[in-house]
Amino acid sequence: MLRIVTPALAALIFTASSAFAASEVGTIISFDRAGGELQLAAVPHPVLKVKAFMLADMIGDKDLGILRDQNSTPWLLDLIAQAAESLGYQSYFFAQTTGVTDDHVPFQQAGAPVADIIDLDYGYNNAFHHTTEDTRDKLSPKSLQITGDVILETFRLINGREH
Repeated sequence: MLRIVTPALAALIFTASSAFAASEVGTIISFDRAGGELQLAAVPHPVLKVKAFMLADMIGDKDLGILRDQNSTPWLLDLIAQAAESLGYQSYFFAQTTGVTDDHVPFQQAGAPVADIIDLDYGYNNAFHHTTEDTRDKLSPKSLQITGDVILETFRLINGREH
């Protein structure tokens, strides 16, 4: 599912589908299932006008623990941390740091500030990730709410940065 908050603000992508188009931000996006990589089929100048590209990936885990991604834009991660703290959700964000090569990287390479909001530990010892055990009963509405609230607050903070 792709949700565009506003084309000039940010694109929020949930990577549950195998292919989608983001023509609203001037970019065609495709997912190569065999290679497991998101590709920018065309990177016209509107991508560079995006204030922030935030990828929400694997955020529904009942034991939410969003990692601080070293391949994301530092100032954007700082805003996410600020948003989480202002909402009282700081314990769910950035306790650990890792480098994630994910669907946000092509947008970063195109010049957009990016953040990969990801919880890579899905189930005990990551037992559910890409298995038949990856089912709806493993999801947490609370985790989805926390992540969504923090993302929306981050959007507000991004808009507040510009005068």
